[in-house]
Amino acid sequence: MQTTVGSAERVALALRSLYNQYGYAQYKMSKFEEYDLYVRNKDFLVSDSVITFTDTSGKLMALKPDVTLSIIKNGKDQKGSVEKVYYNENVYRVSKNTHEFKEIMQTGLECIGDIGIKEVCEVTELAIKSLETIDNDFVLDISYMDIILSVLSDSGLDSQQTSKILKAIGENPLLQGVTFSGGEPFFQAEAFAELGAEIKKRGLHITTYSGYTFEQIISGIEAGKTGWKELLSVTDLLVDGKFIIEEKSLNLLFRGSKNQRLINVPKSLDAGEVVLWDPEEESGVLRYKK
Repeated sequence: MQTTVGSAERVALALRSLYNQYGYAQYKMSKFEEYDLYVRNKDFLVSDSVITFTDTSGKLMALKPDVTLSIIKNGKDQKGSVEKVYYNENVYRVSKNTHEFKEIMQTGLECIGDIGIKEVCEVTELAIKSLETIDNDFVLDISYMDIILSVLSDSGLDSQQTSKILKAIGENPLLQGVTFSGGEPFFQAEAFAELGAEIKKRGLHITTYSGYTFEQIISGIEAGKTGWKELLSVTDLLVDGKFIIEEKSLNLLFRGSKNQRLINVPKSLDAGEVVLWDPEEESGVLRYKK
């Protein structure tokens, strides 16, 4: 879809009107943030590449590579209250095409605070309407697994009917497995683990993509991170590590940068150390023997 400058501006105005109708207030912010904010939350960022400079007071500052972190940092998280804001701000990221920094207009919204099913449904509805504003030909990708589980549990279907739905997934002759990917599955570990357990009952393998390394996940389990052990246990193939643009390669199997690994999780857990998945040994099929 090609968008001219004029049409992009019209889309921005239409989205602003849409969000105002739902009670969202525009959030304005500085172009700069202290670099330490991004260091502390580096796993949240798309890339480690950030433009930095030292201001007149000696602080190390950064041009914003992301808007959400700034909103969360300055948001009012008060019990029983919900803060609804939208933004239309420039961020500075490395272009996937040129590998150079580029100024990108980012538009979106955040709903912060005491969030319930009403807010989740409203944000989902706004996501659909926002995409419709841009183009009628769109795909809505929801990666938050609690929504899928909630839809099944709140749909009025009993456990037998829910099992039939999952069984239908398992009986698809073209389906050999299921992939859990970003956002970050380990941010929603309990929901993914619950769904994964049902998927495994149907004989399907599970591939999980995570920005965390295998070692970081093990450390999280040892630290008592809720659901992490269960999610790792239902995972057959783990693609670990963040995508790093400097390590990018188009010749890698199932991953984008050379730092990422294909890890055979069952064998790694048995061995107590990382065991890489061997495509020759597994005959190119993602099935595993414990």
